[in-house]
This record gives sequence, C-alpha cells and structure tokens, in this order.
Amino acid sequence: MAPVGYPVDDITKMTHCELHVKVVNISMKVAVGYALPIGPTPTYHCRPVLEGYAVVGVDEIMPTFEVLDLHYPAGEGDVTVLGDAKNVTILWPKECIVLRKHTPRPSSPPPHPSPASSSPPRQPSSSPHPAPSPHQSPAQPSPREPSPVPQDKKRKRTATVRRGKLLPKRKQDPLPKVPKVPPKRAYDCTEEETAAIVDAETTAFFAKLRRPKEPEFPSTKEEKAKVLKMLKTLHQPEPKLSSDYERSILKSHAAQKASKSSTDASEKSVAELGEQAK
Repeated sequence: MAPVGYPVDDITKMTHCELHVKVVNISMKVAVGYALPIGPTPTYHCRPVLEGYAVVGVDEIMPTFEVLDLHYPAGEGDVTVLGDAKNVTILWPKECIVLRKHTPRPSSPPPHPSPASSSPPRQPSSSPHPAPSPHQSPAQPSPREPSPVPQDKKRKRTATVRRGKLLPKRKQDPLPKVPKVPPKRAYDCTEEETAAIVDAETTAFFAKLRRPKEPEFPSTKEEKAKVLKMLKTLHQPEPKLSSDYERSILKSHAAQKASKSSTDASEKSVAELGEQAK
C-alpha cells in the first residue's frame, strides 16, 4: 500500500497555514500559524517526530479554543493546551494542516531515452595510438606523474585510507524505533499504576548502587598491636603541651622565686637572737 501524502510534506520553507480539528465529518479552524519543512527523518526536541505529525507554530487562536488539549505536550512538558502554545512549536496531525496558498509539486514524468543513446556504439579504430613520425621521438610517461585513477575508486580509497593506514568502516547507529501506539502518559495513569511504576523505578535505582565494602578486621600481630595502642590512646590521651607564652611565664616566675630565696638566705647569714650557737 502506497503511503498517503499530505500537502505539508512538499514544503521546503516556513509556510503559513491553518490548524483544523475534525469533529465527526466537519473540519473546524482553531488556529492560524506556520508549518516548518521536514526532511526524511524529522525531529522535534532531538526526538523523532511521530508518523502522521508535523511541526507547526501558533500565531493566533480562534475564540473558545484556548482550552483545546494538545495530543502531545510541548516545551518542557508544561504546555498541554492550545492557549499556552503561542511562540512555541508543537506537533499537529498532517491531515488537519491546511495550506491555502500552496500548489502541489508536479510529478516528474519518466525519463525517455534520447536519440543519441539509441545509436549503435562506435567501433574502435584498429590503431588507437598513431605512430610517431620519424622526426619525433615516442612520448614516454613521466615517472613522477602517477597514473590516472578512476573517480569512483579514488573516492573509495580516500574514504578508507588515511595517512597510509587502513581505517575500519564506521558502523552507523540504527535509528530509534518510534512506536505506532504512543505510551500511556503519566497523568493518565491511576493511583495504583503510578504506585507500581514508582516502586519499580525505586527498586531498580537502589539495585544499581554499589554496596559499601565491609571493613577488614586486623589479622596479624602488628595490626592488633596498632589497634590496642589506638584504643589506649583514646582512653588515656597524652597530656596537652602548654603554649610558648605559658612556658615563658612559668620560667620567669621560677627564676624570680629562685632569686628571692637566694636573697632571703643571704640576709639570714647573721644568726638572729636565739639562733646563735650556745
């Protein structure tokens, strides 16, 4: 079955259009905007556009159609109704995009063989290279000039050989498969379905986390001695050393005390009454 073609598939530049909505058998105009051209692999926010949809923009919305729900949210998922879609590109069904000033692309007729091609091939002459004259030496190819290479072989060689090295052929990534039936949206799920999805994602997230490595207990005598020393230090910490300022004060106080005691001893060199020898 041949694919269905739409007028929006033929545009090559931004074209003004009308956005319609089908109600039973009636097509109603809901907005005026522009349609963007799409290539063989159209994308929308780095994702492939679903089959049967095109990327359009909204300039003006008809009255009472601001609350019309979009098939797929736009922007970052916060644009869900047509009234919020101004100055934002959205996805719209191709069959509901009407181009007023558009002429369909003419179909190209099959090529007819030219009369020149139908003529019989020319027979090669018996002597492709004329004999050189006796006064003219035969032309010899220059050793520096390489022999001509056909264009197709030259392209193939430059594509696979670079700097004298043979490069492997690069495999192209397969295109993502777009489901014909879009997945169920999050806000359409029931509470039970939402709870089941949250539980599954939580379980999968924590399953990927690496478990912490269990500590290895000391096994040798040296490691056991280090552990015992650490425990002893924790229970009986080493005395805290005093600062330089405190040590200088203590040292000056001790010197002052020693000098005072020496002066007291010199003053008491003469025995007082009652201390003299009898």
